[in-house]
Amino acid sequence: MDILKQIEDYKPYNSQEEKDKEVFLKYLKTFDNYLSRDNEYGHMTSSAFVLNKERTKIIMIHHNLYNSWGWMGGHADGDSDLLHVAIKEAKEESGLKNIKAISENILILDTLSVLGHTKKGKYVSAH
Repeated sequence: MDILKQIEDYKPYNSQEEKDKEVFLKYLKTFDNYLSRDNEYGHMTSSAFVLNKERTKIIMIHHNLYNSWGWMGGHADGDSDLLHVAIKEAKEESGLKNIKAISENILILDTLSVLGHTKKGKYVSAH
């Protein structure tokens, strides 16, 4: 299923997600390169909450650039299968090999700003 259809079908959890859904739909209908970091206004990423089999524990990772703990995920970089992106990133970042999706549906829809930061000794602008 394509990203536009998935977001059109998504049922927002609250008023903030409703607004985020509107922004996503407008963005996807405006730009062709929304899967690429080349888009200066934004781009798609996909994340995964990795749980144990009993669903009683979650794996968090430390994000070195922002010195914070969070879930796993990464940039789509041209891949329109965001579930594939989430699983790939979770495997890469956790070192786990046997990761399976609990659901193929979008669970959370969120827009995030990315602040400028230093990466590999060089400053990376937010734009």
